This record gives sequence, structure tokens and C-alpha cells, in this order.
Amino acid sequence: MNMNGFSNIRNILFIGSENDSFNELKIVAKDKNFNLTIATSIEMISKSLKTEVQHLIIFDALLGYEVISEMLKEIHYIQMTNLPKVLMMNHESFDDRYKYFNLGITNFFEIHQMSYLDELLYRIDKEETYKKSFKELSIAILDDEKFHLKLIKDILDVNGVYNVDTFSHPKDLLESQIEYDIYLIDLILPDIDGEIVMYEIRKKQEHAIVVGISSIEEHTTIAKVLAIGANDYLTKPLMAPVFMAKIYNLGKNLILKRENVMKTKVLQELASKDGLTGLFNHRYIQELLSKMVMQAKRYNRPLSVIMLDIDDFKLINDQYGHQFGDHVLSGVGKILLDSVRENDLVGRYGGEEFLVILPDTTQQEGVIIAERIQKNVSELVLDNDENIHLSGGVAPLITDAKQLIYDADCLLYKAKHSGKKKIEISFETMNTYETC
Repeated sequence: MNMNGFSNIRNILFIGSENDSFNELKIVAKDKNFNLTIATSIEMISKSLKTEVQHLIIFDALLGYEVISEMLKEIHYIQMTNLPKVLMMNHESFDDRYKYFNLGITNFFEIHQMSYLDELLYRIDKEETYKKSFKELSIAILDDEKFHLKLIKDILDVNGVYNVDTFSHPKDLLESQIEYDIYLIDLILPDIDGEIVMYEIRKKQEHAIVVGISSIEEHTTIAKVLAIGANDYLTKPLMAPVFMAKIYNLGKNLILKRENVMKTKVLQELASKDGLTGLFNHRYIQELLSKMVMQAKRYNRPLSVIMLDIDDFKLINDQYGHQFGDHVLSGVGKILLDSVRENDLVGRYGGEEFLVILPDTTQQEGVIIAERIQKNVSELVLDNDENIHLSGGVAPLITDAKQLIYDADCLLYKAKHSGKKKIEISFETMNTYETC
């Protein structure tokens, strides 16, 4: 992504004259750090597109429909049709816009509406990102007729989509170990119906794009294919522009869905993780503990927790400052994650307190893990050679999650008040939490 926040737009070709509108556009281009080139004739357009990489074309409507039409023919001739095209209008009517739309211009803005132009450029830039992502999607085509296989492959090739595999027999596709993003399935196949192939694909891949293709136009057939789980149904003969538009929109929806899944995952992590250490936060580690306790009791499995605290952390903060203290917390958090097993759960319970949940683990087994953590933390290398030590308590599940936390906290309290740098497991001399 560029410093101006755009991923795809850097160079803009303006087709028109050096009037007030162009001067306003220059201000926008300078503000967004775009390179703006002007062309006033077909010859200049051709030269610019052949010698420089352009990412966007803006036409000035003052040139008139006929002139712009001729210029677009030249752009088509030199195979630059995929460039986004914008018309800077001067109060053109809806009918006028429709005529330009039929020429291939799909974005419009009024002269002097530069604030709207900002929004439009960001939208176009995002759309270009989706187009790039679409070209990276994997596509499988299944058709027993070589002519139709080649036809679809050629349409995709012309549009810059090359991550495509073709299959002429359903068995080859169904036995393939590759999971494709998009499946284009012919309905009439040897040995097996296309509907069955689509059904089998949908069983294995819930979110893949599946499209049925056939010369059959009966509504019952189309309804059946869609009911199986196909995303769309296309009829032969395929019209290249319609085919690409539909496949692109389906692919874009898949990309958006994946983006939303990732954003949801990030939001869930932000809601559950401590920002400094990357460990689970207090609220979430308690929720996890409640779930782990329920599972342990249901299946009669052992469960233990370790409550840990950094010794003399207040003195460290007072002597070296809170920034150094944060560095210590972050370092200890990393060591905790590196020291536990894959199924163990680690959270920052308080300021310098940490809670480790150990599923399927007895108290004695938990001590081994706690001592390993303690040893690894003591070996933490800091810039000022300050040694960091932990005290802790390991408690087994006896009744419920609340009592488990109480017990671990009591044991930690005992370790703190009997010399520190210790892992405590004995409840002797402690009757209740209040006596800790």
C-alpha cells in the first residue's frame, strides 16, 4: 500500500483540456501523491498508454460524446480495456450517463465535487484489489466436451485468470486432492450426473463456489441444481462478458466472506487477548476455566491450575520505570507461552499475576510445568542484567472453578510469604482463603 493509503492507483491519465477542472484535479492528485498526465488527442492517449503504466483514466465530458467514443475505440484497440474509466461530468442527464455507460465508462462524478471524487477513488482502488485477489483464486472446470473446456479456459485466459485446471471425467475431479475455490461443472457427463458431482463437492467444501453449466434451460433443472447447493447456473452457449461478470461477482463474494471471517477472528482476539502480553485477558481466561472445569467433571478427568506472580515487581517498576516493567511483563508472557504444552491455556490474571490452566493434569504433573516456567523465566536476559523470578501455587480441581482459583491463590500467597521464588502445593497450616 502506498503512503497515501492506495494499493493500486498511482498514475492517472486525464483526457481533456487544461481548464479549471483539470487544475482542481491537479490539487487532488498532489494531495494523494498521484502522478497526473494529461492527453488532449488520440495520438497522445496512445503514446501515454504504450510508454507509461496507467492505473486510471478520467475523461472530461466537455470533450463530447463523439470524441470520447473515438478515444475509447483507440484504448480498446491497444488492449487497455481493463483500466478503470471515470467521466468528469458537467451536469449530464441520466440518458447521457447511460450512453457513456454503454461505451464502457462505469464511474461518474460532477465537476467541482472533489470530495466525492476522494470516495470514488478509494472505492475503485478497493475494487482493483478484489480483481487481483480474484485472479489468484483456483478454478476447476469439468466438462467431457473438449471444445467447451477450451472455450471456458480461453475466456479465463483472455481475462488474466490462469490458475485453472480442466477435467474431462468426473472421477478425476472427485479424486483430486486439491480443493479449488471455484468449480464450473457441466451437468451432462459420462457415467455420473453433474448434479451428483456438485453434491459431492458441496459435502466436502461448504464455502467453495459451485456453478452448474448446461444447455438445458428447464426451470425444474435449474431449481434442482440450486437446491443441491450450487451458487449459480449458466446456460450454453456461454457469452464471455456475462460469464466473466457472474464468475467475478461470485469470486468477489467469496473473498469478502473470507475477509469477514478474518476480521471476526481479529475482533475476537482483541476481545479475548491482553494487549501487552498477548495472553488471554482476565475475563476470557475465567470463561475458559469454567468450560474446562465442566469438561473435567463431566468426563471425570483431572484438571489443575498454576497461579504465578512476578516477585518484587513493584520494586522493579519503581527502580527502572513502568516502560521497563512492561518489557518484563511482555517477556514473561512469551516465556509462559513457550513453556507450556499445546493444550494448556495461559492468561494474564492481574497486573503481574498469571494463570495457567492444565487440562488432564494432576497437581504433581502441574508442578513439573510450573517449575519449568519458573526456571525459564529466571534465565530471561534483560538489558540491565536484572534477574526476574516467579512465585506460584499449583492447585488441583476439587469442587468448582471458584474454589480452584481460591486454592491456587492461597498457595501463591503462601509461596510469597515463605521466601518467594517457590512453587507451593501444600495446604498445611491453611484452612480457608481468609487465613492466607
